[in-house]
Amino acid sequence: MKKLFYLFALGVILLPACSADIDLDIPDNENIKINADVEIDEADQIQPEDELITYTDSTLGISFNYPKEWGTIEVSQDEIGPKTGYGLSFSESSLFLNAGDVFPDADRGGSWLDILSSQELTSETITSYCQEVTIEASEACEVYSNDNGVQVLKHTFSTYDQAPEDIYAFFNPNDSEFPGVVLGTSGLIDGSPSTQAQKVQFAVLIDSLELQ
Repeated sequence: MKKLFYLFALGVILLPACSADIDLDIPDNENIKINADVEIDEADQIQPEDELITYTDSTLGISFNYPKEWGTIEVSQDEIGPKTGYGLSFSESSLFLNAGDVFPDADRGGSWLDILSSQELTSETITSYCQEVTIEASEACEVYSNDNGVQVLKHTFSTYDQAPEDIYAFFNPNDSEFPGVVLGTSGLIDGSPSTQAQKVQFAVLIDSLELQ
């Protein structure tokens, strides 16, 4: 019994000694003031609406938004016999859009767009594409409606041991000279494989796509 009493008395003596070294003198609301003073890097904020440019193409009968930093869109159009090529690109980049029967002359070799552009695109082609082509395990294929109700086909795949790229296709049922349109992310800005950030931005472009 005496032993328990001594232990209790020792605890009473030690506790004040330990707590004396702890400074708990924190002013009221100090943590709120600290949080209020934290500066947020502008690069981490959502880009404002004016950083997007709206592009309208009366020949294709479409409009879409794209990042201002990507530069100016250039139109390429060639006629080869009875066929016509119509494409869009950014300065010094590969075509990111093709809507003609043939590819415009853009000093290019093969393209990711070849796979879909070689077909006659119709609304039925868009709808049935994922069921009719062979989709490898490393690929992805889907058909969905964008924010403006446009039915879009998206096929993600890679060739020649390169990183996967995204190609999109849609059909414009309105009175357009080029109803079947294919878009792709490969070589989007400077001819090199697209970064993940660019692919995300391109997906936003597709979601903003609107038929005229």
